[in-house]
Amino acid sequence: MSRIIVTVPDSYIENLDQEAKEEHKSRSELIREAIRHHIEEKRVWEERKKRRERAFREMDRIRATTKGSDFDSTDFIRRWRHRLDKAQ
Repeated sequence: MSRIIVTVPDSYIENLDQEAKEEHKSRSELIREAIRHHIEEKRVWEERKKRRERAFREMDRIRATTKGSDFDSTDFIRRWRHRLDKAQ
């Protein structure tokens, strides 16, 4: 395991120490948890961004093929969301 030196405001350390005490963990463990959480949140955000982009491309494709029809975009979005929920 590597060590790093990080400079943070005193108020962060006070909050960190309070959390560590309440959770019976070390500062290091709380910082590792925060880093893990940040990395996971970023991965989830990127995946959601890709899914939105796919959805927009699909809607653009359908819009182009249904011009002048009785296409119901609301129904399409509901079905798309349902498929995404099933894929998770």
